[in-house]
Amino acid sequence: MKEVLFETSPTIENRKILQKAQAELKRYVHFEKEYWRQKAVRGRRKRLSINRIHNMEGEWVEGEELMVVAAQEYFQKQFTGIHTMEEVPLVRYIQKRVTEEDNKKLNNYPSMEEVNKVVFSLNGDSAGGPDGVTLPKSITHTNLVLLPKRDICQSFSDMRPISLNDTIIFTSADGNSLDVLMATLRYYEKQSG
Repeated sequence: MKEVLFETSPTIENRKILQKAQAELKRYVHFEKEYWRQKAVRGRRKRLSINRIHNMEGEWVEGEELMVVAAQEYFQKQFTGIHTMEEVPLVRYIQKRVTEEDNKKLNNYPSMEEVNKVVFSLNGDSAGGPDGVTLPKSITHTNLVLLPKRDICQSFSDMRPISLNDTIIFTSADGNSLDVLMATLRYYEKQSG
């Protein structure tokens, strides 16, 4: 309507009226887009929210506190359980980079001789690093995000835990252990791009 007015009578006053109407239309279109965007986000949040879940015994658990306990039990068992390579059939296709001998070295505690060697090789005039300092809880814990594997999640096995934190690796005092570990990590980094 305002366009027709300006086309029939292109005055400065009619141009101002047209520009004001266009600005108002743009504002209302923005409001409408924002409304539908927020509605979509609320819908996605509602669809992805978990109000109840099966615990390890297959019973429904409701309420935030009980679901937290169920999650802790499930992932504690998953991350601390004894797993064999036979349980993961795809593992047989992954080339081994750490030999059994290297693995034993990496898992061994340092001997008193190794500890003495490292301690007595330290510069007595320098300040100690982070060795021996109690690490903050934020470093020793990880932040897990549960990504749904299915449209409707009924148990924790329907979700994939993804860690969002960096990894800190502690190795024995023996420099060879660290060399083996670093060579392996460099290989995997190179392979993953």
